[in-house]
Amino acid sequence: MKPLHATLPSSIRGLTLVEIMIALVLSLLLSAGDIQIYLSNKTSYETSEALSRIQENGRFAIEFLTKEIRMAGFVGCSVAKIANSVDDTTGNWKYDFNNSVLGFDGGNSTFPSEIASNVISGSDAIVISRGDDTDLYIESHVASSATIHLTSNHDIKQGEILMIADCLNSQAGIFQMSNVNTNNTIDVVDHNTGSGTTPGNCTKILKGSFDCSDLSGAVSADYNEESKLLRMKNSIFYIANGRNNSQGTAIPSLYHTYLAAGGGNAVALTEELLEGIENFQILYGIDTDATADGVANSYVTANNVTDWDEVTSVRLFLLARSIEPTGGGVKPYTYMGTTSTSHTDRYVRRQFTATIQVRNHGLDL
Repeated sequence: MKPLHATLPSSIRGLTLVEIMIALVLSLLLSAGDIQIYLSNKTSYETSEALSRIQENGRFAIEFLTKEIRMAGFVGCSVAKIANSVDDTTGNWKYDFNNSVLGFDGGNSTFPSEIASNVISGSDAIVISRGDDTDLYIESHVASSATIHLTSNHDIKQGEILMIADCLNSQAGIFQMSNVNTNNTIDVVDHNTGSGTTPGNCTKILKGSFDCSDLSGAVSADYNEESKLLRMKNSIFYIANGRNNSQGTAIPSLYHTYLAAGGGNAVALTEELLEGIENFQILYGIDTDATADGVANSYVTANNVTDWDEVTSVRLFLLARSIEPTGGGVKPYTYMGTTSTSHTDRYVRRQFTATIQVRNHGLDL
């Protein structure tokens, strides 16, 4: 048997330097392609996620504001006479029930002190005055003792601003609850004077047509058991900066400051409603016909409204912005007919609009 012998080549050659360099270049090209695909997918995901959030926030903001504006002036029924005994004649928006809608034009109006330092420059604000849509029913009313008995216990707090409405006789009265309600265990609502609440009531009378600057139209009489009670809701909506995002940049948000009770007094409380709303522009539809038909003849800014009773509709322009910047370059957008291509902050923006009919003018004294 012959032994096996391995035959080896005379020399063994490895890869040359050129071949190694070519392999490295090819690997880098492939890696660069993978990275490019990853970055492209990441940018697409960020943009898609930002757009989804913007759509959600924008739609919710429009729906929320639409409901509030549509309810402006709501008092539960049609009333011809309103007796306003809330003791404030300064025109402060918190106690101004003369106008169901009141606007402030960014850059051209003096904003209320409660929000002046927070409103984002150039953005508008709007006050909505209305009654709550939850009714409480009257069992009896004694005007001389400023006492209203309800058909059940209630959770109204001392200092809340309320309205009593007699729909059968088209009469309503606005007042501040003066008595203390501990643990929601009473069915009584008092509207006394001199109770130490702020701003308080200037009179016990809740019938007629008057406010505290002129009581000549006051009529001392009781409300009947067909009447009902509801809370008054005065709110001002505006844009201000909220928390910071991951880049340390403030996130613009839709806020409202609203009338509430605190410590037995009427106070203004502030609440953030929705992040990512960057700008808020408002036009007011005014009916200037000699015989009003409820249809707007033109749309103007707040500083061009001469009589808020003429406002029949409100047109909103909201600019929603992504919470975080996204990948890519300039993010063009169109707002109020103007297209912007100069923003390089990488935030995605979209416009949302709505025109809302103001259905009620029941608060106009």
